[in-house]
Amino acid sequence: ENKKYTLTSGFLSLFAYMLLVPLDTTTLADSGISFFNISYLGTKGVFVALLAGLIVSRLLALITEKNIVIKLPDSVPEMVSESLSSLLAGVIITIVFLIFRALFAVTPYGNATDCIYTIIQTPLQSLTGNLLAFIIIILIAQLLWFFGIHGSMTVLPILFPIWLSYIGDNTAAMAAGKTIPHVLNIGLWDLANLGGSGATIGLVILMFFKAKSNQYKSFGKLTLPCGIFSVNEPVIFGLPVILNPIMLIPFIICPIVLVCLGYALIQFGIVTAPIGILGLGSMPPLISGIMQGSLSWGIYQLVAVVISVIIYYPFFKTIDNQALAKEKGEQGE
Repeated sequence: ENKKYTLTSGFLSLFAYMLLVPLDTTTLADSGISFFNISYLGTKGVFVALLAGLIVSRLLALITEKNIVIKLPDSVPEMVSESLSSLLAGVIITIVFLIFRALFAVTPYGNATDCIYTIIQTPLQSLTGNLLAFIIIILIAQLLWFFGIHGSMTVLPILFPIWLSYIGDNTAAMAAGKTIPHVLNIGLWDLANLGGSGATIGLVILMFFKAKSNQYKSFGKLTLPCGIFSVNEPVIFGLPVILNPIMLIPFIICPIVLVCLGYALIQFGIVTAPIGILGLGSMPPLISGIMQGSLSWGIYQLVAVVISVIIYYPFFKTIDNQALAKEKGEQGE
């Protein structure tokens, strides 16, 4: 509704975030010149940055809806008018965030970043750093998918801010030749979703190469190219997986098996953990693993494809035989 204020919102969000970043008291004392404390500009400040963006966008939308702007004569050029109309919004947002800064300063934490990091980010990192919790999150996502709810988009908004904070630490550790500190990252999630949610890459491979019924032969030709790039909505809604009790078991078991085995191989030092770069889930197996900084992880992805085929095989044969029997019955009529 307020697309013309998109750029303004971005700049004001950045400005508001910087208002909450504490100063480096060491440099201030030594030289009399104040600098931002750069330790708060990394992964530690992710949650504050996200919250600042959300608050600023909502405040700007509210100010726009209430038409709280500087009124100028019609003779003023439109470009100048639009620039000055957002000036008042900027002043209001600045005042609001200066108040936030002052309020956080009187808390035991001293600033917004330390407060949010301690109360929200640290506990969530502990949760997502636990294998059992990670599996439970996968289970919830799969069950939501089964009932027709986009499971990934339901749980990922909770996880993305945490995974964003992992990237810097993991990248620095890999560059220094050290062990990846945050193993349970987006790389493990992408593993659980090889070929799409439910790790259905094995299922589409079976349909393409092993289907006997015309229904699944044709469907396999359509879904295999999609599955290689982790697009499996055609499988979930077209097979379907939704409300299909036969497919529910492999749909839940396969991603959990892949993650548990991958985690075990990392712990035993057989494969190197992925860095956890976001956005590589749509890349084919092996390629995405290499892009995550680990050839061994890419090789394990290929092994995971084979495991997915094995897990889905008996369940696919069941539905394929049912479809084949139905086609023969129709031909007999």
